[in-house]
Amino acid sequence: MGIRDHVPHMVYGPRKSMETRATQTDRRDRVRGCLLGGAVGDALGAPVEYRNSKDIIADHGPDGLRDFVPLHGTLGAITDDTQVMLFASEALLRARVLSYGYRSFHPPTLMRNALRRWFMTQRMNGPLPDHLDTARGWLLDIPGLWVQRHPDKVTVIALRKAGLGTPEEAITDSSGSGGMARCAPAGMFYQDDPYRLGCELMAITHGHPHGVVAGGYMASIIGQLMHGMSIQVAVEATISRGMYALGQNAVQTTVRYAVERAGQVRFAGINPTWFDIEEIGDGKLAQDALALALYCALSHPEPTPESFERALALAVNHSGCSSTVGALTGQILGTMHGVAVIPPRWLEQLELRDVIEEMAEDLATGHMTGPDWKRRYPPK
Repeated sequence: MGIRDHVPHMVYGPRKSMETRATQTDRRDRVRGCLLGGAVGDALGAPVEYRNSKDIIADHGPDGLRDFVPLHGTLGAITDDTQVMLFASEALLRARVLSYGYRSFHPPTLMRNALRRWFMTQRMNGPLPDHLDTARGWLLDIPGLWVQRHPDKVTVIALRKAGLGTPEEAITDSSGSGGMARCAPAGMFYQDDPYRLGCELMAITHGHPHGVVAGGYMASIIGQLMHGMSIQVAVEATISRGMYALGQNAVQTTVRYAVERAGQVRFAGINPTWFDIEEIGDGKLAQDALALALYCALSHPEPTPESFERALALAVNHSGCSSTVGALTGQILGTMHGVAVIPPRWLEQLELRDVIEEMAEDLATGHMTGPDWKRRYPPK
């Protein structure tokens, strides 16, 4: 049997609108949609991570995996992508405490401290945060976060080192996608530069210019979507912001190709399949994971649970990095349309949903006065 026998038949239908208008909703709903949508995509894709697409179809039918299946002894199990995203969110909120107190701070140091707190939950060997005894924070008190979910190898290697990876001083030469899901929260605060924060979050562990720029792209795109922009406008604004960064050309080319391919698919009325995904990439590299997520989101951008489900099914039912591509796709569509587009059955089964929603509420709030907030987000 040749390869053509495994390729899905191309089915043309009515042409679809290529406009990707975001739903008119408030900031809180977009933040909740981003975090919950990303966690759902992560949990859906994790059981089929790097499985051959033909095997996925054989096990789950012609539509592929469309519901959570048991992993790590539970349904809806999140991976390290969502775990690290929560700790990155905590770091950004600690930065808010410092900024409102008119105190100087270094965002990459706060973010590295947060990632090392997560690293400690994985029971890894490495330098512990110096501030741990005096600034523990609330996430370390969540038992469900003290579980190992096959943490990204590059992240582990980088966090075992004593140095701080920055866009200017690389700690590894990796451009892998393992750090991409943590970058979305950097787009939540209007007063910051999301692109720069995304680059800094990625560079803590993944130092190759392509990976660093891809992290900045993701944060910037989320930041634009928070304002209700279309994906196309968000991508163009992001490209302009990162125009002179080292590594920008490779990321720009990959992202533009995915956006153009999605427009062609919509114009032709095609429902893309795993075969179309694998023609673009497998998501192992940061820029490929972002491009695939944009392609999936743009292929099914309508503000309905049915469209969200189709987009995430496309994002995870391929032979590549299913959990990360699923997480990024969910973050993009969740930011565009809010929580209402996420199928309720997925939310009901999602591991640590209450913790994710609690963090989303805090991100949407941004800052509160009083000692309780400072105890929750100690400024270290």
